[in-house]
Amino acid sequence: MKVEELLKSNDKKDIGIVVPDDWQSVSYDCDQFALPTHYKKYLERVILPRGLVLDRTEKLVLDLFHSLDRSVPVVALCVLKGGFQYFADVCDNLKRHAAAHYPEAIQFNMDFIRLKSYEDDRANEEVQVIGGDNLEHLSGKQVIVVEDIVDTGNTIRKLMNVLAKYDPKSVKVVTMLSKRTPLNTSGYVADFSAFSIPVFFAVGYALDYNEYFRDLNHVCVLNNEGIEKFSAKNLPN
Repeated sequence: MKVEELLKSNDKKDIGIVVPDDWQSVSYDCDQFALPTHYKKYLERVILPRGLVLDRTEKLVLDLFHSLDRSVPVVALCVLKGGFQYFADVCDNLKRHAAAHYPEAIQFNMDFIRLKSYEDDRANEEVQVIGGDNLEHLSGKQVIVVEDIVDTGNTIRKLMNVLAKYDPKSVKVVTMLSKRTPLNTSGYVADFSAFSIPVFFAVGYALDYNEYFRDLNHVCVLNNEGIEKFSAKNLPN
């Protein structure tokens, strides 16, 4: 299957809950949440509390489950590192829905791939594929790619190029966050997005900034002081 066919195979897109451009009006004071003290001064606001992410994901995965062909095995593919937390949430819900629909349960397995596209506060043009050398088992399967965030769309398009080589039956992309950014010049839209966000630097819920902030339980907005403090140029080698 060609990559263009994978990108066009799903005509119905779920853009998710839209966080408005004036996101400050729907965000939360950091003092209202238990946050690591070593990070707190670098966070502007809490934008998506963990409970909201979990509740939204439950409905997203239900819709995803009903879109699948029950007769074709599924492989859920995690994009590491940032996707691991959301991947676990998605798979937990998939397993629950599969059990609830017995004997029409869907057979599904899990696999992992790693891509590198981020350094500092902007997405690089070059996307390096770290994994994906042994994905022959994806042939003929329904593949569910789980991402933490879709930003420029470069990362996911690079992954589509990799997946197309293995001739999957279909590929559906699930992301926790889909960023509305002019840098997404291709116009790529994920198949299932939990939340659509404007341009700000999101961290937490396994989203990192140069490997920091993954351990936050909520999705937060990094402030300018945090962007400078944890910039690659200011970190120890």
